[in-house]
Amino acid sequence: MSRPTKIWEPSGSAATECAIAKLAKKVSQRTGLPLATYEELHKWSIENPGEFWSQVWDEAGIIGTKGESFFSEGIDFISAKFFSD
Repeated sequence: MSRPTKIWEPSGSAATECAIAKLAKKVSQRTGLPLATYEELHKWSIENPGEFWSQVWDEAGIIGTKGESFFSEGIDFISAKFFSD
């Protein structure tokens, strides 16, 4: 099976200053992991959902009390609980 052809890719500041790139940089700094691509950030987020959503909360500037429980696993994504405190 062949890979699809990219029809667009951001460059310059659009690639480095977008929200997802900034999040990846913050997570890399915090964890010491080299998360240089979207795919690497995505893999880390799947493996560490509580840490990922906690970092998203912080970076998004959500107003409220985050609590101590950022993620509780369910039998599937729909039954998982986020920020249950």
